[in-house]
Amino acid sequence: QSTPMATFGALADDAAEDSVPTSVLLRRLEVLAVRANISELENWVDHEINGWPTLKDIPEYRGPFDAIVLAHISGPMGAGYENYPLPPEAFGAKAAEGALFKLVFLQSMTELESLIAGGEQMWQERWPADTVLLANQLISAGGFPKINRTFVINQAYKVIPIPAIV
Repeated sequence: QSTPMATFGALADDAAEDSVPTSVLLRRLEVLAVRANISELENWVDHEINGWPTLKDIPEYRGPFDAIVLAHISGPMGAGYENYPLPPEAFGAKAAEGALFKLVFLQSMTELESLIAGGEQMWQERWPADTVLLANQLISAGGFPKINRTFVINQAYKVIPIPAIV
């Protein structure tokens, strides 16, 4: 039977290698935390393995970060743009601090690893349909004077570069 220090040493050696997935390291760390009865570490590892339930207690390395938001918009007489950058300032002074323009990673480590392994250069998080509908209603009513009232947002999404996940 290995001692906790030997097990910790093996975990540290594996952590120094790129070949062991972070999710595997976390599961090993969870076992050590339980055996050593370190509840705070056990709780943190559990959230990293299973995902963070709320924004309340997430660590700083999971966000919030400023997001680039792109949209597909259309206007009169067939006018339209794809991947048009939406500046938060166009939606009011406080929009940059809101969830629509911030990235937060609540996902489990396994989910994040699968996004990284997917081979994509970026990932996107779409705005909910009801949010797009509300934004279009406010634009049409002149609620966002910096946005042309004749244009409609068809889809909007936050751009998440894979290196931000890594």
